[in-house]
Amino acid sequence: MNIKTIKIVTIGDYGVGKTTLLMTYTASGSFPQEYVPTALDNFIHEATINGKKASLSIWDTAGGEYYHELRPLIYPETDILLLLFAIENRESFLHIKTNWITEINQYIPGIPIILVGTKIDLRDSDLIKDKSNFVKYKEGLALSKEIGASHFCECSSRMNLGLEELFKKVIKLTNNNNNNNNNNKCIIL
Repeated sequence: MNIKTIKIVTIGDYGVGKTTLLMTYTASGSFPQEYVPTALDNFIHEATINGKKASLSIWDTAGGEYYHELRPLIYPETDILLLLFAIENRESFLHIKTNWITEINQYIPGIPIILVGTKIDLRDSDLIKDKSNFVKYKEGLALSKEIGASHFCECSSRMNLGLEELFKKVIKLTNNNNNNNNNNKCIIL
């Protein structure tokens, strides 16, 4: 049985939770206690969705502006892009349109995108008193439609909420995209 490999790339501002999301998901829900960041990381995770096995090759990119020349090196052959912002960091949300979509359109136009709002556990946190600047779900949904994302979801790595559903959606979208691409191939004999 052939196992399909899906190349997933995560992008977003520094500190939005890209690495934590990937570490939690690939470690079966275990929230990491510590991590030394690097410019690029690759996580491999075997997943079974609806009886079909897939090997997820998940690329974690550094969100800092210093890495803008390095990120495009991993874009080739990407199947789907996870574009992240943190719901408690409105600036990371605004950068989706002002920074990230520009980069996507320059290097990998037409790639399927899932827009992901992270750190939703902070909405219920008593430690944060002023939540007036938090990004609301309906704002994320509206932005996903505006940028032409295939899907929008919110999740919490700390609470392991929404991660399994996110990656099920990744597999479903890449399967649908591959089926559509197979139907559009031109063969000359």
